[in-house]
Amino acid sequence: MERWPDERPLLFANETGGGRPIADVLGDIAFANDIPPIGCGFQIGPEGGFDDSERRIIVGSPNCHPIDLGPLILRSETAAFAALSCARALTDASN
Repeated sequence: MERWPDERPLLFANETGGGRPIADVLGDIAFANDIPPIGCGFQIGPEGGFDDSERRIIVGSPNCHPIDLGPLILRSETAAFAALSCARALTDASN
């Protein structure tokens, strides 16, 4: 996290339910930058999730946007595909 560029959006898949819907977050990023949110990074947790201290560090990072991927707790590899699929569908509707 120390080396994450402050200007680059980081979407944090918060498994505790402390995030906003990914569509809302991507829309806000696009609106604020007047461009599609290209170059966003995704922070997906390890098996068992992040502990409280890790979650505080991530959420305290500049340009971090906690997201919610729905009511289910997904495996790490499934959450990554879900987040990327949502981002692709929401930001590249023309293709």
